[in-house]
Amino acid sequence: MSASMRGLAVVVLLTGLGARAGETWVLEHARVLSRASAAPIEDGTVVVRDGRIAALGPSGSVRLPAGARRVDGRGGTVLPGFWNVHVHFTEERFADAAHRPAEALSAACRDMLTSRGFTTVVDLGSFPPNTVALRKRAPSLDCPRILTTGVSMYPVGGVPIYVRKALGDAVADGLPQPRTGAEAAALVQEDVRLGARGVKLFVGTWLGGSKTGLMDLAVVQGAAAEAHRRGLVVFAHPGSAQGVAHAVDGGVDVLAHTAPDAGPWTPELLGRMRAGHMALAPTLSLWRVEMDRAQAPAELRERFIRTGAEQLRAFAADGGEVLFGTDVGYIPEQDADEEVGRMAAAGMDWRAVLASLTSAPARRMKDGTRGALAVGGPADLVLVEGDPRAEIQALTHVRSTWVAGKSVFTR
Repeated sequence: MSASMRGLAVVVLLTGLGARAGETWVLEHARVLSRASAAPIEDGTVVVRDGRIAALGPSGSVRLPAGARRVDGRGGTVLPGFWNVHVHFTEERFADAAHRPAEALSAACRDMLTSRGFTTVVDLGSFPPNTVALRKRAPSLDCPRILTTGVSMYPVGGVPIYVRKALGDAVADGLPQPRTGAEAAALVQEDVRLGARGVKLFVGTWLGGSKTGLMDLAVVQGAAAEAHRRGLVVFAHPGSAQGVAHAVDGGVDVLAHTAPDAGPWTPELLGRMRAGHMALAPTLSLWRVEMDRAQAPAELRERFIRTGAEQLRAFAADGGEVLFGTDVGYIPEQDADEEVGRMAAAGMDWRAVLASLTSAPARRMKDGTRGALAVGGPADLVLVEGDPRAEIQALTHVRSTWVAGKSVFTR
């Protein structure tokens, strides 16, 4: 059976029976990669029951339960569900999430996220009450699991120009701009009340032209200390060289971007990052988008994009932990192929990119149950076309996605 016919068979199956949580699925005769570091099962079968992986192994050794919904995985690879640690739910299609029709929200989630294999995402800045409403409804929709960072914090007088343009001066001036570590700690406590799993700090910001904003180091430290006391992960938008330095010195856990304006990262800086156990979500495709938006001259455009890539290359070569993030919702590009390609061009092999999509973000977000396929674990699964070992872009050729055993996308 051809790949297109297999895909059609899956679509017919789903259309005819309806996709519900708690069903029993059999993904058979696929290549199975249980984690980035594991040897593949070349002809493997995965059984999913009641939202968990009930069995996993070579196809000939796995007992197939009666009545299961079977998916022919030949030509494809089953992988742990992907993470995207930098998304935004600010587009109109996610507005009024508490009341928007379920199918409309499901369609938006499929289009932006689950069709790309994302089974868990981290919202790094949207309208918190709306994202909380979406997060609450997500299990009943074709959406990934949603983790949030609650209320973003900005430098005093340092709300970025693009945020100010989007919201207007009156709203922008009212955004949280803590002046002291104590004020920042109080805002972290508000994040806890919102059920956030992280904190977002705009440590360095662009204000237009050559003007930049910088969060006071004491504010960064106050926010990070309270977040860590509460078990939250601290993300930082670094922006500038000073922003990177304050993020490192302030105890930030994850840089939410590379920082091309900061220039090359020195061995001394990389050593400080390593000592602070800092992770990086490089968002390399963002820099191409921003340069296109600015209609930057070709030489500046290429230098800016190249600097971000070289920062990732240096960070990864130094043993830094890389997390996959695209900034989708802020940038219009939804496909992950450009980000995967730029990460590969920066020296990351297929194992490193797969780890950035799976085990690394699960570990960083303190989720010991995800990031790998294991019997008894949550059935967050992606079936991709092809073999990522042979062609890294196979990671972006998503055929089907399951979140907690529920089929949320099939091509």
